[in-house]
Amino acid sequence: MMPPSLASFSLAHSSRLASAAQVQLVRRGDRSKRVRRSGPSGNRPRAGVAEHEQGQGPASTRLRGEGFLERSRQLRLVLTSPFQVLLGRLSQVRRGRGPREACELAGQSTDPTPPSGAGPSGEAGVLWFRNDLRVHDNEALSEAMKRCSSILPVFCFDTREYGGSGGSSAQKNKGRFDRAGPYKAAFTQEAVRALRKKLKSLGSDLVVRVGKPEDIIPELCDEVKATLVFCQGEVSKRDREIEEAVEKAIKSSNKSVTGGKERRLERCWGSSTLHHIDDVPFELKSMPTNYSAFCKQLQSAEIKPPARTPKKLKEWPALARGKIPRGNIPTLQELGLDSPASKALHIKTKDGCRARGGEDRALSYLKHHSKKVKGGLLPRGMNRGKLQRQGVQSLPDQLAPWFSLGCVSVKRACEEVLGGARESTSSIAEVKRGEEKEFLFELLWRDFFRFSRMKMAQAST
Repeated sequence: MMPPSLASFSLAHSSRLASAAQVQLVRRGDRSKRVRRSGPSGNRPRAGVAEHEQGQGPASTRLRGEGFLERSRQLRLVLTSPFQVLLGRLSQVRRGRGPREACELAGQSTDPTPPSGAGPSGEAGVLWFRNDLRVHDNEALSEAMKRCSSILPVFCFDTREYGGSGGSSAQKNKGRFDRAGPYKAAFTQEAVRALRKKLKSLGSDLVVRVGKPEDIIPELCDEVKATLVFCQGEVSKRDREIEEAVEKAIKSSNKSVTGGKERRLERCWGSSTLHHIDDVPFELKSMPTNYSAFCKQLQSAEIKPPARTPKKLKEWPALARGKIPRGNIPTLQELGLDSPASKALHIKTKDGCRARGGEDRALSYLKHHSKKVKGGLLPRGMNRGKLQRQGVQSLPDQLAPWFSLGCVSVKRACEEVLGGARESTSSIAEVKRGEEKEFLFELLWRDFFRFSRMKMAQAST
């Protein structure tokens, strides 16, 4: 053991010797502590150790105690600091965990997309909203998020859908009628306004234009140098002609595309039906012509769950930020429609409630009505079961205004009504309750009509 006089001399005259002595005494202090712990239980510690613990020993003992306490204090600071979490994660990774678990332990995302929003392909894309004015369960949006580094969402008020520049009366005088009157136009305005608000809350925004999509989409592709355009493919002849016009226009306008790439229009099936076109157990040309036979073939077909809602969207392309105006939502007069001054332009559901356009409004109505038809909001009485059956069967008709613009997906409605039973069922045949099965058969009418129109469109070409 080092004499107290040597320790005092070292501390007073040489910092180097004091540090060496302190390290040596700390080590000896550790050894003395181990000796005390290794002894049999119940034995009294040695006098030097007792004096050290009470702070009454000689100078060397006090120095040893002070050094040991200081080292312990520093060790406690390290163990209670954020470095403790990191060291724990690294130790778990070193024990042989996989890359996904290692990423989760390190607090990193397993998504290959970098946090900056850069996608795997590095391409800019245009997302063309049509009859899918929602963020949840949107196949076109999901594909754009996977394949593009930046996305420019767009909605076009096509003047051919409304009165046009000549006004609705001028169109009707020529023997042609508007596909969308003032009521549906006002409902569409609300839905587009709600979609823009939703996109902004997720880190993006919506470009709104008035005109023909085949004129607007290629121009926006040139401005942001986009190589991919995503949309929900439609099945009617008129809508398919518009898609073909857009596809032809973007391919003929490749002046800003670099690297020899050709612009492409990616049509997605969407979620306007219970079943995806790729999941039906028959070829479209051999599809049953009556609804009963159609239902029999699809009873055992899988109904896939709705896609997850993204928590954050890709930003606009860099060339669009601060350079491309968002555009204003047009008024009815700008769309060439006459607004009746004596009437409120409100679409009502079958039960008399006002239908306001937008995804959140649709989901709120769906949640409230599904809870009602399940019995939570129905009065108790003899006709309780009958009211439930009627409410479930009529729910698709109540949601018709929102279904028409895609403010809510059919799969999401199925998920909300079936609830927990959806986890154990993947087809209509597996649903046990009669009213829930009737509800799915009502939704299946949308599949039947959409597939039938697609079949007729293919037969006419």
